[in-house]
Amino acid sequence: MNHVNYSLVSKNIKYGISKEVQWRKLLSKKYPSIIDNNKENKFSSMDSISNDNGIIIEHEHKSRKRLKYNQYRGLMLNACKIHKGIKKIQSGVRQIFYWTLEDDNKDMYYWELTDLEKQQDEIVFYRNGNFITNEGYRDVVDIKWEYLKKYED
Repeated sequence: MNHVNYSLVSKNIKYGISKEVQWRKLLSKKYPSIIDNNKENKFSSMDSISNDNGIIIEHEHKSRKRLKYNQYRGLMLNACKIHKGIKKIQSGVRQIFYWTLEDDNKDMYYWELTDLEKQQDEIVFYRNGNFITNEGYRDVVDIKWEYLKKYED
């Protein structure tokens, strides 16, 4: 049985958190009220929240290393983000997911969850794991490349 490399898991988490300041600063041009959701609850399901002009949006950012544009079928995130997002949308809170490809073009891509039934062709549910850290399998989704948009500020 493989053991989880908690040192590497911790390093990956710190890396992701260190990148949040950069992307939040970029998003603040479009969403001036954006704040860090993790200050109050470090286990928050989404990284940030904004409330501009009465429009509440939760934002999640994933910084991907060792991944190139269009290398796989799409960009991955944990399926629980989609399931929780559906409930949030029903209560009027928009859900936007962002990815930065650190080793490629440094561009940021995004996708907004609006209606899973209508968006079912945009995503693929499956099981995958982080084999570098030995964290094991979990339910994830890929957002297909053709449905991702390049973020322009």
